[in-house]
This record gives sequence, C-alpha cells and structure tokens, in this order.
Amino acid sequence: MSVLAARIKSGIEKMGISILEFERRANLNRNAVHNIISGKSKKPSTKTIYAIAEAFGCEPHELIDGLADKHFVERVKRTYLDLEVVHKCTQALTQELLDKDIDLTMDEYIALFEDIYSYQDASENKMALDKTFIEWIIKKHLEIS
Repeated sequence: MSVLAARIKSGIEKMGISILEFERRANLNRNAVHNIISGKSKKPSTKTIYAIAEAFGCEPHELIDGLADKHFVERVKRTYLDLEVVHKCTQALTQELLDKDIDLTMDEYIALFEDIYSYQDASENKMALDKTFIEWIIKKHLEIS
C-alpha cells in the first residue's frame, strides 16, 4: 500500500466511517477513494486530492508531503492558488512598480509575480509580505531584461 493510500485509509478509519461514506462526504465518484487505497489509482487527480483533504479538514500538502513521487507532489501543490496570497502579492507588486514608475510587459509582470508568489507561498507567514524581497526580485529581473 502506498504512503498516500495508507494516510487516507488511516484517516477514514479514525473517522469511523466506511470508504463509501467518505467518498460521499468528499463529493467524489464511487470508488475514487477505494481505487487509491487498493492501488488501482496510483496518481489520483489534483481535484481528488483536494476533495479528500477538504473532507479530512486538512491541507492537501498534509496528505502528500514526503511522498516519493516528487512530480506528483509538485503537480498537486502547484495546481490551486491561494487567492488571498495572490491578492496580496498582486497589490504589493503593482504598488511597488507604480511607486518606482516602472513599466513592464505582461510577460515580465507574470514572471515577477510567479517569483513573488512562490516565495510567499513557501514562507511560514504567507500573508506577511517581504517588501525587501519584492524590491530585490524586481531589481534582479530588470538586470536580466
């Protein structure tokens, strides 16, 4: 049994419900979770992982952290954005560009945003933006361009 399957099975057992009931609560198709636990589904969709995590009341990374398949872990982690962090990063980046009167192309803006978002998303306090990092990353991108 895979690590992911064991985590899911253990969580369901702790809830004291059947796999079928868990699938219903997670709003998943019948056998979606059963197929993961039985090994029939080795790489469930990101949507399925997020539904399972929500049904457990945890974050998706709690289910997948430490799994051997790093590509699967990254796919799940990168699929859904934390919209509050997106909003904060967009506001901070845009304000910094306006304050410094910097004009960028769409591609340059997106590249900056991706770097800032990735940095913030990985930090312990996602909502506390690091203004120094934002200034540094803008400077770094402008030197490359």
